[in-house]
Amino acid sequence: MLTLVLILFAFLICRSFYRLYWHPLSRFPGPKLAAASRIYEFYHNVIHTGRYIWKIEELHRKYGTSDAFVPEWTNFSGSIVRVGPNEVHINDPSYFSEIYPGNSQKRNKDKFYLRMLITLSDSTVATGEHELHQKRRNHSLKHFSKKSIVDIEPRLKPSIEKMMEIVQQRGSTGAVFCLDSLAMAMGTDVTSEYLFGLPLGFLDTPDRANTIKDVLFSMSHYGPLMTFIPFGDRLRHLVPTSFIARVSSDTRVVLENERVIRDICALKLQAPATPFSKFTLVDSLNDPTLPPSERTLDRITAESIQFLLAGTETTGWAIAVTMFHLLSERPMLLRLREEIKQVLVRASDYPSWTALEALPYLRAVILEGLRLSLVTINRFPLYDTENTLVYKDWAIPQGTSVSQSMWFVHMNEEIYPEPSKFNPERWLSAGESLMRYFVPFLRGSRDCMGKNLAYAEMYVVVALLVRRFDMELYETGLPDVTPYRDGMITHKADGSQGVRVTVTKVLAD
Repeated sequence: MLTLVLILFAFLICRSFYRLYWHPLSRFPGPKLAAASRIYEFYHNVIHTGRYIWKIEELHRKYGTSDAFVPEWTNFSGSIVRVGPNEVHINDPSYFSEIYPGNSQKRNKDKFYLRMLITLSDSTVATGEHELHQKRRNHSLKHFSKKSIVDIEPRLKPSIEKMMEIVQQRGSTGAVFCLDSLAMAMGTDVTSEYLFGLPLGFLDTPDRANTIKDVLFSMSHYGPLMTFIPFGDRLRHLVPTSFIARVSSDTRVVLENERVIRDICALKLQAPATPFSKFTLVDSLNDPTLPPSERTLDRITAESIQFLLAGTETTGWAIAVTMFHLLSERPMLLRLREEIKQVLVRASDYPSWTALEALPYLRAVILEGLRLSLVTINRFPLYDTENTLVYKDWAIPQGTSVSQSMWFVHMNEEIYPEPSKFNPERWLSAGESLMRYFVPFLRGSRDCMGKNLAYAEMYVVVALLVRRFDMELYETGLPDVTPYRDGMITHKADGSQGVRVTVTKVLAD
């Protein structure tokens, strides 16, 4: 036994020396401990629960390469830092599209990062290899095109109107309620209706816990830890759920809800074919033209959970953050309300997404809300298996994971002056020039498939809330809408109860 311990110790010492002095990244700036092992990230992301992203921000200030060659075509000094044994992080918005390019350039996902997506291992988002990812993505992408979402708008209306009815009921009682939780319930019902042909019914009992939201937050809490556990996906099938429940309530929530979604998918696959007017995503995932390996219950369950999680948090949080800022600046809200009246002449009217998109100030508000409400601020590392990437005077060897946080792009003062300020005017004055640096759904072949559905929900819900109700914030401040911890999703400050509001008036036609 002692011999094995000594051999292991010698191996770790030799590996550390290799990473520090002979590794292809050995000359890149960054802390030595981060280069030598993952212990540095473990300390900041597991011991301090999701704080590594802020340490990386600090490292860029410390190891900034402003003295390096800066191409004439960019105004950004930028910097590159080695944040792991085989990973560099670049803080330069002009290089974002090079890290996250379109389909023509092959990028694989970092396997270390993928470990946190343990429950989604058979889904598109957790597919590391470029070719398989593109096949899976391209099959589902057609159902999220702008035309497809416009076609299914009538199927969104019942859940959105039900949300408005609940807001009105809250107004009649003067109750305080959490706007982000209500919006997430709406998002879950909309997404599940598109997935399965019927909503999961969270809006039917709005005070009931949204278990899909609980899954998302549970996965995010244990996600950083899971990146340090090899073969976690296999282990979860071997360890009894009863044991996991005693060890971790977070993982218990995930596995129990996975079983529920799995049962729904199994029933859906056994049911007769759905009429085309109610065609669902599960029907598409079970397309007979797909290989049998792509139509297994495990695969369809994982993909369904992926869509549900994305549809729950992204839209709901963006709506809540946008409304927080509007309620904090009433002149801004009143200006928006007057513009919305061009489409919603009566408060009881229901708008189309395309009609609302034509309103310039509403569009600016939506873009600014999305900029400040990133559901994920993590660094999302990818690697090129074939080519050497070049950033300024740095040659990044093939196989090196490269990342850049979307939050750093959106907080860049050179692009967005006073970046923490909610300022829709920046989108009206800058025109389309800012869109190059607008990345709330990532960019390229790995961007969010459901972004058009998110846009449609967000435009309609924000417009209806502004047109139909006067609301006030209740004990809610900037810490409640500002990223604090990073996991699979962004976490607010400890103890935050979300965006809480009261309805002060229901507006008449």
